Amino acid sequence: MDILQIDDEELAGAVKYSLIELLRNVVQHSASTGGGVAMAQYYPKTGLVEICVADMGLGIKATINEAYPEIDTHLQALKLATLPHVSRTFKPGGYTSMSDNAGLGLFFIKQITSLSKGSFFLGSKDALVDIWGDKEGQQKKLYWHAKAGGWPGTFAYLQLRKDTIAEFDSLLTVCRRLAAEAQKYPSELALDFIEGIPDLGNLDELVIVSVKVFEEDVEQAAKIRDDELLPSMKAGTMVVLDFEGVQFATQSFVHALMYKVIRDGQNIGSTLSIANCSKSTREAVMAVAAYAKVGEKGA
Repeated sequence: MDILQIDDEELAGAVKYSLIELLRNVVQHSASTGGGVAMAQYYPKTGLVEICVADMGLGIKATINEAYPEIDTHLQALKLATLPHVSRTFKPGGYTSMSDNAGLGLFFIKQITSLSKGSFFLGSKDALVDIWGDKEGQQKKLYWHAKAGGWPGTFAYLQLRKDTIAEFDSLLTVCRRLAAEAQKYPSELALDFIEGIPDLGNLDELVIVSVKVFEEDVEQAAKIRDDELLPSMKAGTMVVLDFEGVQFATQSFVHALMYKVIRDGQNIGSTLSIANCSKSTREAVMAVAAYAKVGEKGA
């Protein structure tokens, strides 16, 4: 597809950027002997663009393990790969003049897609993540397990729409601001809000904590935090805090449950997900993250 045939400058910019980043990943990370395959289609009447890039390489986990050997599953690798400043080339936290621009490709594509109310589907081996933006541009996310074995390498599929994409330069500005914030305060953007419990083939790989069971019990929240959440995350096990049925959570309850997790949690980007949050509860979690990042005491 010739990008110049798209009759919208902002849409063309987003498509070109996404294709370049996805193809660069194939060349730099896949180790695929047959290279990769790229396909794209533009529908002028609807303004929809569909893009898919796939390879038959090592998969995301194998490449990420070079810098993050603690990652045990393909799902954890996908979670980590879509965070800013995550690259196989640089160790976690190793920000230098070179690594400042490393590991931003998938994060930028994820943000551009959700901010413009599009969708992004990323798969590697038996793990898949579905990311989309709702009508307000709020990012939504689901994880899946491919029961039939999945894709042997890595593939990415995204949809962008002419009628909802904003000025592309403005989208990139937002992405760069978020990436800069993540460099200073990595835990805040590592918070992983999802729309449901991951559909995994092996539930032993997952610790699910139903928050409704101890809703607004601050003492029990602190106990579960210390006895279940932090030990599981330290061991590298994926934890899901399920807020299903919780209409709203008070700041003191969220603080008791999550402050130490956000401040001290091991591998928070790959091990913690927060499911089925109402809008008000999500805001409470983000508020706790905001003051956890400045190192307040008294959890």
